[in-house]
Amino acid sequence: MRVAAALLSYASLALAGNLFARQGSCTSDDACESVCRAPSVSGTLDGKSITPNEAVQAEARRRYQDFHCENKKCVCAITSDDQAQDFCKYWIENAKEEFNGARYLNGGLDQDKGSIYCVYVTGG
Repeated sequence: MRVAAALLSYASLALAGNLFARQGSCTSDDACESVCRAPSVSGTLDGKSITPNEAVQAEARRRYQDFHCENKKCVCAITSDDQAQDFCKYWIENAKEEFNGARYLNGGLDQDKGSIYCVYVTGG
């Protein structure tokens, strides 16, 4: 059994507490929707770069990503390990062709790196 890790990094995001802050300026929460839902998720599986298809990204973010306008800056958030784990599960369940038979093992927030990590197991 091999363990494959997928690190989902949010390009140009900075970690602020449990929130990922983007540099988009705003005056209302609605103004942050497009900024926070821009396709910026990437990962690796067995050393190969993978990116969820747009439909998976859009639905996963609709379900698990929150967005707010704070101090005239957009704040995009997956705020808990549970949300990060749900995101990892949703990704593998809805993009099986990208994972070559892997299955979800674990995931969560890596606050030091400002990223979500997903661990998938390949093989028997």
